[in-house]
Amino acid sequence: MVVTGERREESPNRAKYAETELHACNNKNRLVHAWRPIIDWSEQQVWDEYEKRKFLAHPAYLLGWNRTSCFGCIFSTTDLWAMMREIAPERFNRLVRKEKELNHTIDIRRLTLEEKANMGSIKRLPNDHRLSKWVNLALNKSFHKDDLIMDKWEQPAGAMLGSIGGPC
Repeated sequence: MVVTGERREESPNRAKYAETELHACNNKNRLVHAWRPIIDWSEQQVWDEYEKRKFLAHPAYLLGWNRTSCFGCIFSTTDLWAMMREIAPERFNRLVRKEKELNHTIDIRRLTLEEKANMGSIKRLPNDHRLSKWVNLALNKSFHKDDLIMDKWEQPAGAMLGSIGGPC
């Protein structure tokens, strides 16, 4: 069984998803089901559950991202590009170099990543001691179980922003 957290309110395409169905990797040799247990939940219901349990949201939400799809997604907003440049300049600059090397932008209007980041804002990023902690959690590949609970729960900066930034 593959359990995922898609919700119908996230996009018109996801609104059509069934709560349960055979998974795409199901075949004659193995039976695999897909289950989307929160498909009918609102975003507010999701955050209410996090608050009730004092779960730490994924650090991307704490840093102001409203989705946890690809870091550097082609659908990122100007704010997300500006924030990526701020917290992960080496990753951002690697993408900038690739654009130049390929002589092609990811933007259909032909704006470069640098131009997009220059148009954005980093105001959703925390401007205190939390920034380095959350960046470290977001960009590292390991964590400690104690990192998953917040002493005092706070709604992440990326919460309740809807599905801006693309359909991923």
